[in-house]
Amino acid sequence: MKIIGHRGMISKGPENSRESILHAIQNFDGVEIDIVQLASGELLVMHDFTLERTTINCSQYLCDNKLQTLNWNQISHVKLLNNEPPLCLDEVFFILNDYNGKTKDVFIEIKCPITNIEKLFETINILKNTSIKHHLISFEIDLIINFRDIFSLNLDTKYHLLCNDAIHINKYKYFMQMIDTATKYKLDGIQFISDPTIITPEIVKCALDNDLLVTTWVNSAIANSNTEQTIQYMKDIGVDFFTGNV
Repeated sequence: MKIIGHRGMISKGPENSRESILHAIQNFDGVEIDIVQLASGELLVMHDFTLERTTINCSQYLCDNKLQTLNWNQISHVKLLNNEPPLCLDEVFFILNDYNGKTKDVFIEIKCPITNIEKLFETINILKNTSIKHHLISFEIDLIINFRDIFSLNLDTKYHLLCNDAIHINKYKYFMQMIDTATKYKLDGIQFISDPTIITPEIVKCALDNDLLVTTWVNSAIANSNTEQTIQYMKDIGVDFFTGNV
């Protein structure tokens, strides 16, 4: 089982920052990041749709407006919590390219529709013929299917469906339905986001039996969620990737 740093290694640097991403690549098997497209077309590495939570010198105007309505010139002076500038996706890929020769995985969560397809494809090609494996992930099945169809000739890309059971009463039934959906649309993988007690061997086996790569992400707010015991449990039940806030 591979260990993936969620938004980098957040114990060493702010989420989605250069510092955090570098620590994750150096210490784990890979990294998970998030992207939002700016109005000017850049693919910004940011989890939220606004700058308020993750920056230190954001004007009220910038904090009040969604990133999709802003352009790079407006936010280029903004600093993350460690005083670094925010990254664009191609910058992250150039960082990863320095680790060519080592088998690493990068999971890219698409937070919103991407219209600048050419830019995304161009960026992904930075890692072409390298040892860095890349995965596109999203909660939106339509987004994943759309990219899978557009990038059909790029066989190196893996596509995963994200599933969060937080609002579902029957969590087992929900995960089984999501496995059926991922299988129906011939995706490469599925990611379960839940309490570790909910992610049972039966659920994981069902996904694996349907030729899906299995990733788990355990909410760090849950006590002892990222302990060695939890990680060992996920490994024992056959999970391929464990994404943790570490």
